[in-house]
Amino acid sequence: MEASCSSDGRGQLSVTLLVVRPHPDDESSATGGLLAYYAARGVRTGVVICTGGEEGEIHDPTLDPVADRPRLRAIREQELRNACALLGVAELRLLGYRDSGMPGTPANQHLDAFVQADPREAAGRLGTWRILDSALYVTLEPCAMCAGAIVLGRIGRVVYGATDPKAGAAGSVMDVLGEPRLNHRPRVEAGLLAGQSAALLESFFQARR
Repeated sequence: MEASCSSDGRGQLSVTLLVVRPHPDDESSATGGLLAYYAARGVRTGVVICTGGEEGEIHDPTLDPVADRPRLRAIREQELRNACALLGVAELRLLGYRDSGMPGTPANQHLDAFVQADPREAAGRLGTWRILDSALYVTLEPCAMCAGAIVLGRIGRVVYGATDPKAGAAGSVMDVLGEPRLNHRPRVEAGLLAGQSAALLESFFQARR
């Protein structure tokens, strides 16, 4: 775990807006505008990156997809640090897990792959695993895996845009976040900018096909 600036003295993040992304190149493709917007208005922002992005695709024409793959983690980290500096990010944490691949791929078999991580151990790399005073804003209704992490992390409030009729775990297919037998149930608010969220997700996956 690394930090680009000092924390609150206890090893914990001390930011107002925290963005958590699985890959080091996600901050510019998905949340860069959000971070820049709030940083420009004096809001202290932080970024947590879970993996080194080793399984990502290489699109940079200046890189060789074969020769440069062994150093892709270092390349992604430098790109990330440069992007965070431009976006005004106050604090950067790298959890240090190895990138996971698509389901069933050999990349997931590595013991240090993010898909193998214990949620509490991962949260412990930030200094604490309980974040009761936080609110989580997401474009899509959390799946069962994400909902489980939300419960374990004791996130206080979850706000999402589009519902997920195939895998949603906040009421669509199942209701992990509202399960009365669990020891924590966050407050859930659904449908914030639902149309815009659905359109954003649709355009993203169309571009990937």
